[in-house]
Amino acid sequence: LDMSSEIDVQQKLNEANKRIHSLEEQNKKYRKLIKQLKNANKESTERILVLEDVLQSNNIPKPAMPTRSTNTTITISPQEHQKSKNGSPTVPRVFGISINKPKKYFGTKFEDLKKRENALCEDLVPWVVVHCTKYLEDKLDTQGIFRVSGEFAEIAQLKEIYETGDKFDDQLPPAFSHCKNPHSVAGLLEDFLTNAPSPLLDPADGFLSIAELQEITTREKKFRAAVLSLPEVNRAILKVLLPFIFRIREFSDQNKMGAHNLGVVFGPMILQLSPNTTNPSEIKSLMEKQARIAEELVAFSSEFFAVTPVVQKKKDLPPLPPVPNKLALSYSNPSLPSLKLDNGLAGMTNLRPPTVNYSQQ
Repeated sequence: LDMSSEIDVQQKLNEANKRIHSLEEQNKKYRKLIKQLKNANKESTERILVLEDVLQSNNIPKPAMPTRSTNTTITISPQEHQKSKNGSPTVPRVFGISINKPKKYFGTKFEDLKKRENALCEDLVPWVVVHCTKYLEDKLDTQGIFRVSGEFAEIAQLKEIYETGDKFDDQLPPAFSHCKNPHSVAGLLEDFLTNAPSPLLDPADGFLSIAELQEITTREKKFRAAVLSLPEVNRAILKVLLPFIFRIREFSDQNKMGAHNLGVVFGPMILQLSPNTTNPSEIKSLMEKQARIAEELVAFSSEFFAVTPVVQKKKDLPPLPPVPNKLALSYSNPSLPSLKLDNGLAGMTNLRPPTVNYSQQ
């Protein structure tokens, strides 16, 4: 009996030790979670401070935080009310911030940018795409490019340039020279492409069905036809963007962004899909297809926009030099008679084959 009781006590001690160990593991997880929450809270506080600095630098009044009992209302200041009496248009504000501020780039349909003055370059590419790709051209070896998030304050400042700026050209705006983080410029381009009301590629144009085809040559032809049938601005953006992504892939050893990773990153930017299902496996399959489409479009990009060489017409060729009236040919071989040709014909009858002596040795 004493032996059995000792065994029971030992078993209970072992169970207690296991429970203590389990509680210690849970305690470690809780502490780790609390630390993550504190870091997230600290990061949120820092972002709020940065946002306040951006608002202050742009002379935008700080919004008043509403209480629980306060409803969000559209208010007009007394000065604006007085302007409305004088016939000037009023600007509705929510918490003191204008909500009817005209947008020049972000949140505007790509094709509608043609209606805005100096929004596109001569090739119908938005200036924000031109500048971002130009800035990043010598930074393509940056590790995690388009995967690592940029700095919120820098992205907001760069974005404000295009919302309020009037004139742009091939030269980078001065703010780009102050930007030290390439990920912020990549984030600006991602923001422009992702938050557009309509995507670069419309799923209704058959890109999903083309991706299901088995023959790679057939997919390439179908993709090319679909891309070339896009609206002008969409097509112009892809003409710059796809080769740019291809050049990023060439630095995959340094930036760790291979073809698959780039497809995962740029898939949502190029082809935005709205899944009609909540099934995780179906959503995952749709995202994989989205990434594969982006990956193949980059691989086929050199064929999409290949320039057909222009054959020069005959009348555009420079004239040939004049042919001389007389040709003088002389031979110094003693076995041949001297020959002089006038106009290439005379003296042909005086030709005599040379005499050849064959002697046995």
